[in-house]
Amino acid sequence: MGAEAMGCLGLHPTWLQRFATAPYFLVAICCFTTFQSMVQSGLIAVVISSIETRYGLSSKQSGSIVSCFDAVGALSVLAFTHYGHNIHKPRLLGHGMIFVAIGCLIFILPEIVGSQYQPSGGTTGNELCLLSRLIDACTPDESAYYAFFVIAQVFMALASAPLYTLGITYIDDNVAPVRNPVFVGIFYMCSALGPAIGFLMGGAFLDSWVDPGGSTTLTPESSGWVGAWWAGFVVAGAMSLLLSPLMYVFPAALPGTEWIRELRGRKGAPKLADDGIEHSLRFKANMKSLLSNFPYLFTQLGQAADTLIVIGVGAFLPKAVETMFLLTSSDASFMAGACVVVGAAGGTVLGGAISRKWSPLTCARNAAVCSTVAFALSFCLFIHCSPVQLVGTSLAYPEAAAPATGVCNGMCNCSSQVYRPYCDSGSGHTFPSVCLAGCTMSVSTTSFTNCSCASSLQSVLTDGTCRDGCTLLPLFLVLLLLLMIFIFVIQVPTTSITLRVVSEHERSLAM
Repeated sequence: MGAEAMGCLGLHPTWLQRFATAPYFLVAICCFTTFQSMVQSGLIAVVISSIETRYGLSSKQSGSIVSCFDAVGALSVLAFTHYGHNIHKPRLLGHGMIFVAIGCLIFILPEIVGSQYQPSGGTTGNELCLLSRLIDACTPDESAYYAFFVIAQVFMALASAPLYTLGITYIDDNVAPVRNPVFVGIFYMCSALGPAIGFLMGGAFLDSWVDPGGSTTLTPESSGWVGAWWAGFVVAGAMSLLLSPLMYVFPAALPGTEWIRELRGRKGAPKLADDGIEHSLRFKANMKSLLSNFPYLFTQLGQAADTLIVIGVGAFLPKAVETMFLLTSSDASFMAGACVVVGAAGGTVLGGAISRKWSPLTCARNAAVCSTVAFALSFCLFIHCSPVQLVGTSLAYPEAAAPATGVCNGMCNCSSQVYRPYCDSGSGHTFPSVCLAGCTMSVSTTSFTNCSCASSLQSVLTDGTCRDGCTLLPLFLVLLLLLMIFIFVIQVPTTSITLRVVSEHERSLAM
């Protein structure tokens, strides 16, 4: 059979050839983008705060884990797009699905090879104020697992680089221009649906304790709680591995490719020579051409500005919502996921529908308007409830009743490694731990009294930070939903503009 035959490893069964059409390829690539975006933009964003708690990582380290994906992707995408114009695109995408599975496995290795999680302060996460205690007892340093997360992100980046570049150009090669916006719209809708699935599924798993078969007196509402952050990666990695053969069976070009190019009035791209010098000269010429193409250049600058919001903010969106509105990890994930799934999917479908009726110039003008509205709506990210009044940081500890002891918890010998906040409802102040609050009596596993630093000795400190009855969350969610709609409504139009303002052989590099 010819180069347009479906099959793999030299096998091209006749019954498989009926699937050599663009709609079936769209199903396969949508599976890829759904699971890839579910992991990268959904699950990682949901579990980042749990990983920080579980492995003692700083916000700087967790931020670098997320940034590693973008850095590696930016470096590798140039190689993929330059050399990928004449290679077997579906087969390369199949490799990418396997890389997603490998990345998921590496990401959860710390949970597999590490010890069981012990909350700070012991199995209950609490330590009372005692006059004699070994201060800052040695605990295993698990921050070395940071390297696993970075290596996993490298695999994820290598998997994603050809997806949004070569995958789009393959669709453009094999779909008639009148149907192309619909196909690209469905593709981007699935890429937006993936993070929403990751938010919802990851949030659901966070309600289960991190160690399978383990037990704890903590609840998901407790500040020391760490949920099963790893479970979503098992699902996503397994599905990516099982569905990867869908990509390998597609040919390098579907039947009808040449007819579609003629319909657009294009000529086939010149065959690139195998000589390394020729490749280098071609790459320099293409880059110079793209950088002098002002319609393309300004379109990409606009997309970069929108991507700054989607990727830069979206990676920490659940953690930000959790912190700004004092929610649990699971509640923050569900709320953020609901806004993303409705806004992103609705905006993408709307953008795909209207781009069929608009000319490229009209698409560009309306994209500029939508970007301006999105910029105005982005200020909703500054909406938040009043910050927590944490004693020891924003507030000083009260003086002790006996001057010789100094501050109120001066005789407690508290560990500085424990952070499990408790609220004194009488004063509205939050203490880092029951020991630092000077508590000597427990009412239950989650409430304590006789605390020398509290507003009174009769005050009962309860688990969690103090909440001030803030009502700004609904306003924030509505504006966030609108922000997602205006960001994603221009994805399909701008992609269509990009593919139409560059020459045939520059499309992969342009994407």
